[in-house]
Amino acid sequence: MRITRNMINDRVQWNLSRILRNFGKLQDQLSSGVRVQYPSDDSVVAFRVSNFNARLREFKQQERDIDTARNHVGYFDSALQEYSSVLHRVKELMVQASTGTISEADRKAIMEELERIKEHIATIANTKVGGKYLFGGTSSDIPPVIKDEDGRYKVVLTPDTRNLKIDVFGRNIEYTILASELFITKSGDSVFDAIDRMIQHLRSPEEAGTLLNTVDIEAVDKALNTVMEAFAKIGAVSRILDFASDRLKDLDVYTTEVLSKEQDTDITEVVSKLAMKQATLQAALKSAAQVMQPSLLDFLR
Repeated sequence: MRITRNMINDRVQWNLSRILRNFGKLQDQLSSGVRVQYPSDDSVVAFRVSNFNARLREFKQQERDIDTARNHVGYFDSALQEYSSVLHRVKELMVQASTGTISEADRKAIMEELERIKEHIATIANTKVGGKYLFGGTSSDIPPVIKDEDGRYKVVLTPDTRNLKIDVFGRNIEYTILASELFITKSGDSVFDAIDRMIQHLRSPEEAGTLLNTVDIEAVDKALNTVMEAFAKIGAVSRILDFASDRLKDLDVYTTEVLSKEQDTDITEVVSKLAMKQATLQAALKSAAQVMQPSLLDFLR
């Protein structure tokens, strides 16, 4: 096979282009700090890097979900503290009224305070956070407690209303409390109906002593038990969220470290390779100058 001058020139130019391409890749790695920028650089590493980045995005989303749940837990804790204090005040009033030694004026004052307490509990039940009703669950656009035509407060959540949940490592965690779970006891008695009965009993002095001391105080105790159960639920959710958050942080750090090993540039190695490529380029240029004979155009310049 006859080797022509054009074949030699083409081969020299191809070799120079290859060296310059490799030289350019190394410069890109050095300037960007990333070893693999495109799948064509290393398809296997690029696939692993893509998976790690996807995992990191999932971790960030889960961290945002946990932060949202934590905020709700904080709001619930505050509301429960307030509601518990109100119920203890109701119990104090019932104990005071059941003695049978209070005056008519005191009885009316207690009835008036119970009316105000009832309104305050309705305000707690209709607490809004970010424009959504805290105790509304999946029906957070609807007020959980309303006042009907007779002026009585009612818990009106629909039967299909559910608590809000987040996925924590494949496990669904409820982080809300429905108004129907807190303001209605297990016996099906609403706290508003219980207070209405207390007011009605206070209007009948002959019945007040016995009923206030038994039925009504028992109703308050049931409501307080419901609050304690809600506190226990919120406390458990808070601990789970704390554990999940700590685990997510550990996974995020570990995944970031592995990702760094996969894609980050080894500066020392790249600088060394650049020096070698520079020497190779200089040698190739000298060799090309000797192999590629000058043409007529070189003499005309």
